[in-house]
Amino acid sequence: MVFNIFSSILKSPRTGWEVLDKPIGESKSIGGRIIILLSIIAGLLSLGGIVVHHNESANLAFRYFGFTSIKWMLSLYFASYAISKLSKGFKGNLPFDKTLVIVPVSASFLVLFSSLTYLIATAQVILYFLSAVGVVYLYYAFVGLSGVPKERVPGFLLISLLIFALIIFILEMVLVIIFSIPVHL
Repeated sequence: MVFNIFSSILKSPRTGWEVLDKPIGESKSIGGRIIILLSIIAGLLSLGGIVVHHNESANLAFRYFGFTSIKWMLSLYFASYAISKLSKGFKGNLPFDKTLVIVPVSASFLVLFSSLTYLIATAQVILYFLSAVGVVYLYYAFVGLSGVPKERVPGFLLISLLIFALIIFILEMVLVIIFSIPVHL
């Protein structure tokens, strides 16, 4: 089911989101599965990059795995909740269960490409640029599913991105201390 959702949305960012309008079972659990899957993949990419590219200890690599996985799990969940609540302020109604799928699918570009920077450090600029593709998917999801009037969608998108960035920033600051992540990497 998760693969079908991803494939239909990634094939067509304009019309692929219609899959969420159909009954797809327990969408909260699907959103949760997507978040867990993305977080584990991101954690494995960071673990591999720390061991292979940075030639660091296994202990530090596993701390990075935990740091990256937990950062993305919490960021995606909290951002989904905040964006769902924010939609009401823009005269829309984006239910939490749909937002729990929209945010991780749209953010998958950011999660995966930013985690790939651990493995391919020389391509950081390109990978971060590619991660911005998710904004296009998020825009079309908001147009089709949020109920926000079309003229308010750009503002809703901008505020949503700022909230997501703030959540990531705060969680990184807290988790860096918890996992004792060194600053020099």
